[in-house]
Amino acid sequence: MEDLEVLLSSAMANRNKCELEANAYSLWLDQLVPANLILVVGAGLLSLIAGASILVDQQIISNTAAGIIALVSSAFTLIHNRMGCDQHQAECRKLQSFYQGLAFDYGNLETETNPAEFRKKLDSLNNELALILKGSSAHPSADSYAKAKRQIEVKTIQSIK
Repeated sequence: MEDLEVLLSSAMANRNKCELEANAYSLWLDQLVPANLILVVGAGLLSLIAGASILVDQQIISNTAAGIIALVSSAFTLIHNRMGCDQHQAECRKLQSFYQGLAFDYGNLETETNPAEFRKKLDSLNNELALILKGSSAHPSADSYAKAKRQIEVKTIQSIK
């Protein structure tokens, strides 16, 4: 029986780790939104303004200003593409989802009463977690981890009260 308690403790530690990871990815994605808006939406709007001003003969802005705006827009697009922002954010969303699912599955182990079935499910979840850890290429910032840890601590304290 004590062996099962140790396994349950291990499972809950992994659940907490998965919750931390999911929260950190969520916070990191939130931090990327402003940069994404500037680089993607900003580039699109600047291109629109530059193109429209050249096509319209009303001289809203000078041709030189339109050219500079077009160059800045191109620079935004180049930075966004070169840094792999879309791929990074897609990977973060995928990993956030994986970790949320694993945290839920680890939490469900608490209801398992058959020791053999418990071990089997725990081994399966641990293998899945190992695959995710080995295959992840995107990581949240250290600040995102720190904020996620604080959120979980606050949640834990509130659940105790």
